[in-house]
Amino acid sequence: MQFKSCFLSWSRIICSFTDDIYKILEMIKSQDDIEVLKVKDYIKNPKENGYRSLHLLIQLPIFLSSQARMTKLDEYAAVEYAAAYIDL
Repeated sequence: MQFKSCFLSWSRIICSFTDDIYKILEMIKSQDDIEVLKVKDYIKNPKENGYRSLHLLIQLPIFLSSQARMTKLDEYAAVEYAAAYIDL
């Protein structure tokens, strides 16, 4: 299957516990109208900088990019983003 990346929508799911992230993944996989095309599991395989998140490319009638990560990482990422793009 070949396709050009063209995300019409993007979402982020924030969870307090890692187990909840995997429960959500299983819920998504169990849907008849959703196909999980790609999974990048940075929770089980964190990046060198400590980044931990679960990235999914799923197909609905449209493509949707989504992330699921824990609350603490989301807070850290928000601060890191602000520090990188706000001139203090």
